[in-house]
Amino acid sequence: MLEELGWALHDRSINFLSHDDWGKLKRSLRNSDADINVFEASNRQLNRKAVSDDRLDVLLSPEAAGVDEVLAAKACENEVSVALSLRNLIDSNRRTELLSDWRIILDTVTSQDARYMVTTEAKTKWEPRSPRAVRSLVDTLGFDGKTAIRTHRQVTGNGDKEEEAGGSP
Repeated sequence: MLEELGWALHDRSINFLSHDDWGKLKRSLRNSDADINVFEASNRQLNRKAVSDDRLDVLLSPEAAGVDEVLAAKACENEVSVALSLRNLIDSNRRTELLSDWRIILDTVTSQDARYMVTTEAKTKWEPRSPRAVRSLVDTLGFDGKTAIRTHRQVTGNGDKEEEAGGSP
């Protein structure tokens, strides 16, 4: 799954969580011994509870309607990164709307000084995966692409220069 996300990790373990019940999610977080806990976004209420737990590291692919100032403030307070997936953009039939949603999410997240990142979920070597491509996309949306890459490195603990040369963000 890590390769699918486009995450190159060195000696780091990840726990991917996908629940629709707060009790189950909370138990999974409590019992996790992973270095990084990632929650695949669900509904607004559960996403808010998830980012309120400081054991969570990443909220992956939330919908724009579910990201408000309260969620962003809680994410900032608990150092949870909001992650957008390039895979969603590639697979979407509504790319224009999705990019608009990303702009809304990034605007809300940055207004509360919360961390954000973009992950590629590249499935082939021909799909965009380099930090330069990700940075350019975020810059095009009017936000700081370097911040997205820097946050990714902070979360994954991967500060290798190979990423700058074109490895996975």
